[in-house]
Amino acid sequence: MDPREKIIRENFDHLMQTRAGMAGMTEKQLSAVQRAIKAIDVTLDYSVEMYDLRLSDLERLHAALFKLQHNFSIEVPKYQAENFAEFGLDHEQKSESKTLSVYRAVHEALDTQCEDTSAKILSRLLDELAENYKTETGQTIGEGLGWA
Repeated sequence: MDPREKIIRENFDHLMQTRAGMAGMTEKQLSAVQRAIKAIDVTLDYSVEMYDLRLSDLERLHAALFKLQHNFSIEVPKYQAENFAEFGLDHEQKSESKTLSVYRAVHEALDTQCEDTSAKILSRLLDELAENYKTETGQTIGEGLGWA
């Protein structure tokens, strides 16, 4: 087995283990992990902008965020899906409906106490929607809305 295939198979095994582990979590547990990931992400963004934490603290937060994202993400980037397919590895899984995903993001934005955090969440949602629109139609969102 060549080194590239070995890495792809390891990534695939990690994805399958993550899915199996997360399948045993309750909705509250999963929600708590997702909120922790978002809270760390937002805290890091603000801390970097304000230089409010020591570099060692930021490094630990970045490491924690990476570990949470890496171990609790079941999303498969396009490049990784292509790699899995190349070696006949089936990664497809029923995904959350787009409507539910949008609802969750808007609910979280409205539920937060910080206006800057709400704006950041909504901005990420708009980016995701624009990317989905381009994937579905081949047009940018601006072209679809007649802005371009």
